[in-house]
Amino acid sequence: MKPKMVLNKVFCICKELYGKAAKKLNALNIVIIYIILGSAWILLSDKIAGLLVRENTMLVQVSIYKGWFYVLCTAALLYLLINSGMKEINKSKNELKISEERYRLVINNTTDGFWDWDILSNKIIYPEEWKIQLGYDREEISDQISDVERFLHPDDIPELKNSIKQYLEGMQTKYKQEVRAVTKTGVVIWIQIRGQAIWDNDGSPLRMLGTVTNINERKLTEVALKNTMEMNEKLLNEALEYNKLKTEFFTNISHEFRTPLNVILSVVQVLSAYEKMGKETISLEKVNKYMRNIRQNCYRLLKLINNLIDVNRIDSGFLKLQMRNVDIVEVVKQIIGSVNEFIKIKQLDLKFESNTQKKIMAIDVDKFERIMLNLISNAIKFTKPGGKITIKIHDFGDKVNISVKDTGIGIEKNKCSIIFERFRQVNSSLVKDTQGSGIGLSIVKSLVEMHNGQIKVDSEIGKGTEFILSFPVKILNNEELDEEYYNCVNNMKNEGVERALIEFSDIYLPVNQELDIS
Repeated sequence: MKPKMVLNKVFCICKELYGKAAKKLNALNIVIIYIILGSAWILLSDKIAGLLVRENTMLVQVSIYKGWFYVLCTAALLYLLINSGMKEINKSKNELKISEERYRLVINNTTDGFWDWDILSNKIIYPEEWKIQLGYDREEISDQISDVERFLHPDDIPELKNSIKQYLEGMQTKYKQEVRAVTKTGVVIWIQIRGQAIWDNDGSPLRMLGTVTNINERKLTEVALKNTMEMNEKLLNEALEYNKLKTEFFTNISHEFRTPLNVILSVVQVLSAYEKMGKETISLEKVNKYMRNIRQNCYRLLKLINNLIDVNRIDSGFLKLQMRNVDIVEVVKQIIGSVNEFIKIKQLDLKFESNTQKKIMAIDVDKFERIMLNLISNAIKFTKPGGKITIKIHDFGDKVNISVKDTGIGIEKNKCSIIFERFRQVNSSLVKDTQGSGIGLSIVKSLVEMHNGQIKVDSEIGKGTEFILSFPVKILNNEELDEEYYNCVNNMKNEGVERALIEFSDIYLPVNQELDIS
């Protein structure tokens, strides 16, 4: 074997051995070993040279060779060390490059944006694609953590900071938070932020890395689903409530029909009994008493039937107004005149006040009379003897307010909003002999709104109730007037008492009191 090949083989073996040793030893261990071997070489080589060489000239020459040999060995060792280190560095670079490529592939093939927050320097690397999605240029958002507030909804910032604080303090094992982001143009979108912290050996957070995901479509779906569920629940509750009201209404309406029919039937049975007993004559006083009972209960049935017909006509749109130019002050006075007898018998005090003597405006007199009689009827029902009913007219020029106020039992505040709902009745257990189907005030509200007016109620338990009507003032020209209904006010003078009798038919008078309708 040639000497050159032998030297190469020896060099390779030494290099391999040294490389293995270098991997297992750290830098400090290698330096210590090198110092020990170097010192041993210097000491032993000098002694060996002294024993083998006696001449001083040869000794100097040997020392020179020994020095060069030491330099060559040192150079060889440095070469082996540097070469091994460079290979490890290159290998690490290649592995890092591969890792970076994999990381880049993950980022480029996911809809999530990756962010990196250096907690010590309080700087953050924002996802570039998210800057673009939010409408910002890459340079518009710096690496400062404070810039995060620029694209988050202000209402969600405190919650986000608190959740991060809780996570870093160990109160949460995983970090996940849903917040609203705001684009540069002001559009609000929902995002989900996930993160994981990196801690040092002392348990202090160093960095926090995570992803941000657009969940706006999912959130909108959730909101739509929630609204649909709430709407379905509302519809279900309304259906159940309507079914309950319908059941109560039919029960009540059955009672409303049965009660007057029973009274009429009882009178007929009494008269039949007189006939069977062979009595050819009966006192006129008894006959009048029986006829009054029959007449009142016939009026009561007529009122109930009229209300049911009007409800159907209002719902179907067949109920039309016959508007006339009339003096509304005079109309109200005539309505009051038609109910004075009821007021006296119920021992109530009725007052009328007006800030104008005359006010011409267009109304449907029949419908207006129906409205006023219903409100006065309620006032009479729920006001005890000795109480007061006040009717006021206030002219504001372009509108007229009419109020009916009583000193009755009043209505609870939380029930004032439901008294105009159809089939609804406020508990009248505090007042005896009060009847009703629960549709009167709903008809009143509909008739007022057909006049483009408004109705509201103000009431307090134990102090009374006030209904306030507001009508816009309108004057019809001659072309809009209908001669057929021109004299409706005069007709009301003749029919007012009978209409009052019908409207007040569910108010029972004291036994010893009679109503003079002559």
